[in-house]
Amino acid sequence: MNSAPQLLVHAGTFAALDGRGDITGTRGRSPDGLFVRDARHLSRWRLTVDGAAPTALVPGDPTGGTTAVLTASSTRDEPSDWTLLRRQALVQGRLVERVRIISNVARDTTLAVTVEADADFADQFELRGDGRTYDKPGVVRATRTVPGGVEFTYRRGEWRSSTTVTATPAPTAASDHGTGRDLTWHLPLPAHGSAELTLTVTARAHGAPEPPAAPSSPEQAEEHARRESARLHMGGSATAHPLPADDTPLGRACAQGLADLALLHVPATGPDGEDLSVPGAGVPWFLTLFGRDSLLTSFFALPHLPQVAESTLLALAATQATAHDAAAVAQPGKIVHEIRHGELSHFRQVPYGRYYGSVDSTPLFVALLAAHARQTGDPALARRLQPHARAAVRWMFEHGGLDRHGYLVYASDPGGLLNQNWKDSAGAVCFADGTQATGAIAVAEAQGYAYDALHGAATLARTAWDDPRLADQLDTAAQQLRARFHDDFWMPRSGFPALGSVFK
Repeated sequence: MNSAPQLLVHAGTFAALDGRGDITGTRGRSPDGLFVRDARHLSRWRLTVDGAAPTALVPGDPTGGTTAVLTASSTRDEPSDWTLLRRQALVQGRLVERVRIISNVARDTTLAVTVEADADFADQFELRGDGRTYDKPGVVRATRTVPGGVEFTYRRGEWRSSTTVTATPAPTAASDHGTGRDLTWHLPLPAHGSAELTLTVTARAHGAPEPPAAPSSPEQAEEHARRESARLHMGGSATAHPLPADDTPLGRACAQGLADLALLHVPATGPDGEDLSVPGAGVPWFLTLFGRDSLLTSFFALPHLPQVAESTLLALAATQATAHDAAAVAQPGKIVHEIRHGELSHFRQVPYGRYYGSVDSTPLFVALLAAHARQTGDPALARRLQPHARAAVRWMFEHGGLDRHGYLVYASDPGGLLNQNWKDSAGAVCFADGTQATGAIAVAEAQGYAYDALHGAATLARTAWDDPRLADQLDTAAQQLRARFHDDFWMPRSGFPALGSVFK
């Protein structure tokens, strides 16, 4: 029970903890820690009482919002002298924890409560356990005492990050262990009474704005997150379809889905510098703006939450490529696949700061813009993003392969993704004998997205852009693509289309 994982998520920050609420600094498939902007800002967070780790009588809920109940090791004849209630919550760059200890005996006691804390500031790409290592020259890590706690700092050239731990009441003692620090409280515990302390961990990631004011309790942090979640789901178009909100299985499933979608939202910026909140791709590895994932999520939410699509389209327009960059697989008009904010991306040791290695984000962007105008009946966004949509369509013809091959194609990127469709694992797009496809690869689903994008852009050209000539050209291109696909991809003997085709 002690190792049952908990996952707290809010506004691009997440904390992975065990059932006791501890962080051990693991790596590999399921790293634990407090993560902000692709970096681990808390790699050690271990609570002990009188030098021993308590036992989880009731572990924290895997999705947060509950109190873990911990006790000392005990037997039926010698029960624990105390019960510890540990509640943790997350709000945009801050982890807030309350520890309350209740005496189970009729005598005054004093307990030594210690929290072992450390921050390794590891980039997520270092933690994946894939055998890769990265040089990090000139790194300086430091630990210093601050009022009520400790601050861990990290510096590499112009890169600066820090994690601050503060507590009320302040710790009565502190000692260093390696790069970390043990914070200790000697808490008087009256007979059948209680004692309490509150800890706040604040992560200040490189390039991120200052986190909001620290909440005074986990409950306040949870209420702040609930208000933000509700705000994400307000507004929208009069044509949006309401979701079931009654206490039925479907209603409860919709409510949970909305809550999960809100948790996965991450901060982003629009073309005019406006603050946005958009769906990230997932936790733990992909809590960031991903072209394909954010667009498809917005498509599914569009009938009910069209404002999600609007924010996603604006964020992707702001990051649309305007020049060639071979390392990032970027060409003018292409929509980004993945955005990273970590140290390794900053120093270009991995190519994913702004990485454009996907064949499908660009047509999905155009298709969603057209679908948003159709759903809302309001062409304002389509007009505002007309230059971006036209650039995306040009990319499909000039760089995406429609002019040269008649299909959208991609080429494997040895420094990034070998496959640049939704099946993007190495070896996922292969011939019948398992050989990885090479050359200009045209996958089946990308042609469907291209067809939708061409028809959608044609509709916008007629209804919002006042360009009927372009509309006719795009409709013709869509019909020709449809005819080619049926001729080239359909396998009569198998009764279904091929996964893809390769052009040399």
